[in-house]
Amino acid sequence: GDMRAAIEMLYENALPKSGGNGGVASSKSTEMLSCILEFFLDLCEQGEVSSIAFFWPQICQIHLQMLPATDSESLARIELVEDFLLTVCSKHSIHLGLEIVWSCVADLEESVSSSLAPPSCHRRRFALMRFLC
Repeated sequence: GDMRAAIEMLYENALPKSGGNGGVASSKSTEMLSCILEFFLDLCEQGEVSSIAFFWPQICQIHLQMLPATDSESLARIELVEDFLLTVCSKHSIHLGLEIVWSCVADLEESVSSSLAPPSCHRRRFALMRFLC
């Protein structure tokens, strides 16, 4: 499969643009996101962790951009991604686990220590602490 296309689909469905379609489009995004993440887990199960590892920084960045949840549908998508991240880290790659912890800690440190940090860092810091703990 084309991993680049899968990552693009992950981005589009993890962070759907708000539109006038209401919950239907959002619900379909959540279903599609679930399918994409299952595809990624299947790759890991087949020993293709290196395919996921290559795009790990992008996947982690998508996770950061999703935080904090704004409604129940975005919370459902965040929980799907976090479950995927934790599954990959705990079952398939300690190395990727360390990378995500470092990424999250760096984002937290930036939000706490820098007054010049983007507002998005400040908004997501509590959601990030929940994920890490």
